[in-house]
Amino acid sequence: MRRVVGHDGALSSPLLSLGSAGQAGGAGSVFDPEYVLSTGLRYRGSYKFRQVPGSPTTKNIAWMALAPTSETACRVITFSYDQSGYNSGEYVLSYDLQNPRDLTDPANSTISYITKADFYAVTVSSDARMLKVSLDGRFIVDRALQVYEMTTPWDVTTLVHVPARSSPGGMLSGHDTDVSPDGTMVMKLTKDGSGGSAPHYVHTWATPAWDFSGVDLATEGNTKVLYAGNSTSFGLRLHNNNVFTDAAQTFYRPDGDWSQPPDALGATLYFSGASSYTLLYAPQGVMYSHKTGGDYSNLYVHY
Repeated sequence: MRRVVGHDGALSSPLLSLGSAGQAGGAGSVFDPEYVLSTGLRYRGSYKFRQVPGSPTTKNIAWMALAPTSETACRVITFSYDQSGYNSGEYVLSYDLQNPRDLTDPANSTISYITKADFYAVTVSSDARMLKVSLDGRFIVDRALQVYEMTTPWDVTTLVHVPARSSPGGMLSGHDTDVSPDGTMVMKLTKDGSGGSAPHYVHTWATPAWDFSGVDLATEGNTKVLYAGNSTSFGLRLHNNNVFTDAAQTFYRPDGDWSQPPDALGATLYFSGASSYTLLYAPQGVMYSHKTGGDYSNLYVHY
């Protein structure tokens, strides 16, 4: 394990969440999906996290968790693995991106990283102390709601597993489940049938903050409602308590009432369907991973 010199885990500015419970960010906010989509997204380029100064040479990266630290900067936790052998996990890493538009910028840096083989589909809490992790060495049957705590925010060398807060049942893919940054809502996506035209459902559970011990993912949840999804496989990211992305589409419940169908905000990306691994609203745009030539480490940035 390694903690990169020069980082104490503290933030230079207050950590901004993408939106608190029941909110989607203020009008015109760089983190409001309606605002981001209405401004038009210009494809800026493809980068790899291994290009961030101080990063080890990683292999494939297909999932990441992001939290903004200002209107222009963010921090990211991600993991890498060897695509040629799905049981070959590699690193869990955290990055400080002062310039997320260009990962090669010297202003960006690596906070810390550890060698760990069984992480998948991570989500970070608003205070950067908790992680939701899917655990599986082979990525076949994911334990989708495992909780880890960082005793020092953003320092992955301080990760500790918290079984008492983890979900006791329901083996689902990490692509099908997620939790809100404040940890008070769990979401899963299901289909009634196969193919993109099958009815798509969104299920939710209300939870104590970052305590998923009462959530059985094999059940229907507290709410279940149809949504206008059209993906053949899921790529769920729950950005806050009323905004989620499934593959290349973003859905929105302005009142946070998931017993009602959400509004579809439209296609999010220039590369249709390319976000089945990760899509994140970053400062003033979106970031997502995309497979190119067998390498999932290609990070496409739209601004």
